[in-house]
Amino acid sequence: MDDKASTTQHRGTVQSVLRGIAVAIPVLAAAVLLLGGDVLRSMPCSATSSPQAHRPNFILIVADDLDVALYNQLSRLPSLPGGRHFEEAFVTTPTCCPSKASMLRGQYAHSHGVYGNNPPNGGMARAKQLGIESCTLATWLQAAGYDTSFIGRYFVGYGWRDVPPSYVPPGWDHWMARVSRSAAGYDDIAFSVDGHERTIAGNTDVAALAEARRLVAAAGERPYFMMIAAMAPHWPWPAVHHSQPSRRAALMAPVEDMVAQLLEVVDDNTYVIFTSDNGFHLSPRPGKDLPYDSDTRVPLVVWGPGVVPGVDDQHLVANIDFAPTVADLAGVTPPAFVEGRSLVPLLRGQAPPWRDALTLELVNHWTATRTATQLTVDWADGRHEVLPVSAGSTP
Repeated sequence: MDDKASTTQHRGTVQSVLRGIAVAIPVLAAAVLLLGGDVLRSMPCSATSSPQAHRPNFILIVADDLDVALYNQLSRLPSLPGGRHFEEAFVTTPTCCPSKASMLRGQYAHSHGVYGNNPPNGGMARAKQLGIESCTLATWLQAAGYDTSFIGRYFVGYGWRDVPPSYVPPGWDHWMARVSRSAAGYDDIAFSVDGHERTIAGNTDVAALAEARRLVAAAGERPYFMMIAAMAPHWPWPAVHHSQPSRRAALMAPVEDMVAQLLEVVDDNTYVIFTSDNGFHLSPRPGKDLPYDSDTRVPLVVWGPGVVPGVDDQHLVANIDFAPTVADLAGVTPPAFVEGRSLVPLLRGQAPPWRDALTLELVNHWTATRTATQLTVDWADGRHEVLPVSAGSTP
């Protein structure tokens, strides 16, 4: 069963027809795809909330470029007790900006319009141009009475060119975002702190943990939502160790500390969600953006009240599901444009009717369909791939 809304189903049918003519008539295909996204982006931001006596808190921790293979090599995260681990978790577009936009909007990239990391069709400038930040999980929860915080690496291009560090997107009460024009690296990086630029000394992920702990300690009666977008294990990798996996794994220590320490200090009314914005491949050369499991499959673990510990390896879940899941737990009805679905029944250990296929895409480059056993890829140059897959595989 596919859970997409009727508008999404219609657009998916149109896209399937267009695949066959995309090479011959690329302009027409792009125009129809853009029209579908424009329709969903133009829908009103009509999130509503219902009275709820004890709204839960939420901490969403997003690693950067953490593939499942590297995750499984880490010393602590895969074995932290009490969480529900989703083995069949994917990002619908395997690169940072579209993925984070999908997390915050509950939409595919072809719907929210941020197709990549750089202009003209991606990055911070594209998100601001389209106005998608005016209606996100942050704005829905803020309107419902939540105290909202963003810490870490926002969209590529934030704090640079047409989007200065003084800009704080709608929906965020507390803002500590890395400025993109800073030099690549982890230490002594410029951040926008509530719209004021300053350099944060030391490792950025260590600083993120300190800020997160401060906000948790300062939390009063008002419920909170916190999104922490870590830098690790994104390039540049340290010059220690010999293998690329071990060099990348070395960067994850502060993030492992972050998850472990936050699980220790939050109260029993708090959900902690850990995932990555996309996967990563090391050969033939390091990168992402591909439709294969190495790039699209990500770790996903959820801890919190009512969550049944264990492993879910039966359900295809995705980053478009995060926003409707948090909204559901917070007593908020998201806008009609949301294409993901709530994971709450799965967190409770139930087995509801669920999707048997998931759309993956890098708009203007490829579109794929992922099932439990097969990956089908249609490339923009006309190539067509059909690959067998299995749980935990990396085709």
